[in-house]
Amino acid sequence: KQQVLAEFEDLFRQLSFKHILVSYSNQSLISLDDLVNLASRFAVNGTVHIETTDYREYSTNNPSYKGTYENLKEAIIYFEKDNTINKSPLNYSGSKDVIVPLLIKQLPKHVGTFVDMMGGAFNVGANIAAIDKVYYAEYNKYIYDIIEMLLDDDKEQIVADVESVVKKYKLCKKNKEAYIKLRDAYNVNNKSSLYLFVLQIYAFQNMIRFNSSQKMNTPVGNNEYCESIKDRILEFKVKTSTYELIQGPYYSVEFDTFPEDTVFYFDPPYYITTAEYNDGKRGLEGWDINKELELLNYLSNLNQAGYKFMLSNVVEHKGKEHHVLLDWVQQHGFNLIELGMTGIKYPRKEILITNYNIFI
Repeated sequence: KQQVLAEFEDLFRQLSFKHILVSYSNQSLISLDDLVNLASRFAVNGTVHIETTDYREYSTNNPSYKGTYENLKEAIIYFEKDNTINKSPLNYSGSKDVIVPLLIKQLPKHVGTFVDMMGGAFNVGANIAAIDKVYYAEYNKYIYDIIEMLLDDDKEQIVADVESVVKKYKLCKKNKEAYIKLRDAYNVNNKSSLYLFVLQIYAFQNMIRFNSSQKMNTPVGNNEYCESIKDRILEFKVKTSTYELIQGPYYSVEFDTFPEDTVFYFDPPYYITTAEYNDGKRGLEGWDINKELELLNYLSNLNQAGYKFMLSNVVEHKGKEHHVLLDWVQQHGFNLIELGMTGIKYPRKEILITNYNIFI
């Protein structure tokens, strides 16, 4: 029975069609109620329609009630598949919204709980339909607070508040003076998630950067608040109805307290690349070879404990190769899936590492 549920779960998750019809019966290995409940996890607004009709039993020596004591009924189950990728309103460096469909293809057949261990803008975890629960974990308190605001506060009120700040400070594209006024207000008087969120909209390359005194110091950029950002605020949600937010570094998460059917996803700063979130010069902790080795050791322990994990990383960039990571993958016999080249000026080879096989 559990194998059947996992196969249907995998089927529903991977189907990329809009309209799904399933022909089934009430005397199959799992109940109609269980199948409908499963389908609702992948349906638009969780809506599933079902039509049943009495059907003549096959002629056998014994009645085929299969313990249900119900006459045979044939059923047609219909739902509209939710294939949307809800992009986070937070334009955070390293976000994985573009490759989320590729990551979904590499999920195991059953995902009871999904933990986005380095959640960032929450583009991955928010778009995973887990059966039980999704967790968002983020060590950067500033980023965590913005995501908490975007998920927990009333969407219409967030839009109204953002537009009020834009109007109050007369913000527009490349308006340095207005931007600096808002930045000063944030640094001196109002260190709210709302102000920081608006700042990153207008900041250079949407960067959230701080100096050693924890003052936001990103210069003005070539961006502005627009209808697409408004729509993303209104539409941003977690596809799994039950979710929890955790503030803290990945290593503070005690993985052995999670169910056995948990999948942990890691998206660390890329060791062989340089960005504002991993150079250690932005008022936050940097990422170096020691941090990389600590993460790989954590993943080895997680694997030893019998949990499944997914790790995003880069193995080639500007002539450099990530030998440490490649050796670690080979040593443990993990899977390395190439997701393609990203970046225009300096292409990099994006990969995904998993410790499980998806075709067994």
